[in-house]
Amino acid sequence: MIYRFRLETLLRLKARKEEIAEADLARLIRKRADALSTLLIIREKKEDAVQKFEKELGKGILADTYRLGRTHIANLDQKCRRLEQNILDLDDKIKNAKRRLEGCHQEKELVEKLKNRDYQAYLSEQRHREQTEADDFSITHYIRNNK
Repeated sequence: MIYRFRLETLLRLKARKEEIAEADLARLIRKRADALSTLLIIREKKEDAVQKFEKELGKGILADTYRLGRTHIANLDQKCRRLEQNILDLDDKIKNAKRRLEGCHQEKELVEKLKNRDYQAYLSEQRHREQTEADDFSITHYIRNNK
């Protein structure tokens, strides 16, 4: 008799759900890393722009150039703040994704434990059946030899 786990479909579903949760977590982590590298680049650009602006300001610049420089620095600063907020939001999403992954993992582990218990019960039943057959065979053999 071949062993067949009745909840195999459920186990595969839980494994697939866990894989999806892992992929989502990896995607969020990658997204956060990209946002962080972009933030570092923009901060560097902002520092360069501030230094360049201060250097030009020391030489004396026109009002339009002053406004343009201040606007450019303000835009870079705003992008930095947006990216920082985006990173904080991604951190929250990553925490939630980790919790979701942990829950999926626990559900899968539970079904795997059920499978293991079911398999152990199957093995026990098989051993009992084999022992019963061996007993029947030995009784039949004993009766035949003692007649």
